[in-house]
Amino acid sequence: MGKKLAFLIAVVAGSACECVLSSDQSPAAATVTVIHDIRYREGPSKQWRLDLAMPANRAGKPRPGIVVIHGGGWLEGDKSSFTLHKYGVPGNIEDFAALGFVAVTINYRLSGEAPFPAALEDCRCAVRWLRAHAGDYNLDPKHIGAYGNSAGGHLALLLGMAGPWRGRPVSRTLKPGAGRRQRQRPA
Repeated sequence: MGKKLAFLIAVVAGSACECVLSSDQSPAAATVTVIHDIRYREGPSKQWRLDLAMPANRAGKPRPGIVVIHGGGWLEGDKSSFTLHKYGVPGNIEDFAALGFVAVTINYRLSGEAPFPAALEDCRCAVRWLRAHAGDYNLDPKHIGAYGNSAGGHLALLLGMAGPWRGRPVSRTLKPGAGRRQRQRPA
C-alpha cells in the first residue's frame, strides 16, 4: 500500500509542478539536456520510443523520475506534445527537468494498432527501461512517478495500480476488487 500511495503522491506532485513554470517559459538550454527518439522496447512497433530530458548538470545524488504520457483518447496523440514548447501543454519534460527531474515522454501503441492492455504494457515497459538505464541518466529507480492528460492520465493511474510486473501480463495484475477488503458474510 505504501508504494502505491507514494506513486499517487508523485502523480499529484507532478500536477502541481505544472503551475511553477507556465507553458511560455522555456528553461535555459544550458540547464537541460534533451534526447529524442530513444527506443525503449524491441519489436516491430514504431511507437516504442521516448524523449528524455534531464538536468545538464548530472552531479549529485540520483534524481527522481517522471513518465509523462500523452492523451488522445487512445486513438491519436504523440509524445512530442510534451517535448516541444510550441504546443503550450503544461507538464513539458523540459520544465520537469529544469525542476530537477529526469523526465521522459513516451509513445505507446494506440488502439488502432493493438487493443487494451497493449498501451498499459507499453507504459510499463518504458518504466522498466528507465529503471534499467537509471545509472546512465543519474536517476533514482525507486522514485519514478507518472503524469498524463486524458487517456495519458488514465494510463498513469493504471500504471500505479497495476501491481508488480514480475513478467506477468497486465491482464493478470489488474483484478477486479484488488486492494479492496472483501466484506465477510456472517456464517
